Amino acid sequence: IGAIFPEHQGNAMSKKSVSPIELAKRFLDGVEKRNLGAIEAVIAPHAKFWTNVAQADMDRVTRLSRIALEFRLFKTFTFEDTRIGDFGTGFVVRAQARGSLGDGQQFAFPLCIVGEVDNGAIVRLEEYFDPSAVAPILGAMAAEMGAAANR
Repeated sequence: IGAIFPEHQGNAMSKKSVSPIELAKRFLDGVEKRNLGAIEAVIAPHAKFWTNVAQADMDRVTRLSRIALEFRLFKTFTFEDTRIGDFGTGFVVRAQARGSLGDGQQFAFPLCIVGEVDNGAIVRLEEYFDPSAVAPILGAMAAEMGAAANR
């Protein structure tokens, strides 16, 4: 497209030049800062999401709505001891997630995120974590989704 419309060449080049590690950092930063726009900016429109808890693909809209719900439920949230590896077509994040819910419940759990990238955007994220360690979060999310359904 750059050969036909040279004004588009710069945009495509700059998007492709974003490394998998940079995309991972932008994603994690968006989560920590509760910035849904920053997260949306690095996720491809056709992206798929998967967790070892649900074990089913979610589309972008569904996962972003769940992230927005998490933002409402979390009082604090950080990633600690974060290690990011680049495997060429994606990244692996290993970190400790730590935070608290609005009711004061604390949580901490190790997680692993595997991301696939294409054309300067994340096209797939797979999240792995111990379901028992995130039970307070899952319980709060279920309660909130149930309350929303009853409104």
